[in-house]
Amino acid sequence: MEGCHDPRWYGEGLPAEQTTDAAISAYFGLDDWAADMIRAIGDTAPKPAYHGAPLVRSREDYEQLQPHLWPEPAANLADLRRWAADQAAGGAWCG
Repeated sequence: MEGCHDPRWYGEGLPAEQTTDAAISAYFGLDDWAADMIRAIGDTAPKPAYHGAPLVRSREDYEQLQPHLWPEPAANLADLRRWAADQAAGGAWCG
């Protein structure tokens, strides 16, 4: 099961075969949609000491971090290409 829907919905009448975000949206007559995250910091960047901890406290810190910023690819290009094709064929897309 993918997405952000609540499993409780099945107990409230959502048919069991509606298991993807796209199928659930279509079932309720909602527009199709897609979203992706654009990464600003690559996997090779230093890890923060704790969640939310700063990575930059000085110009020197920033200069050490800079090579790790805006990695290529910064997003899932396969998804973006598929979504572009869907949109060109008349499908809705936002993200």
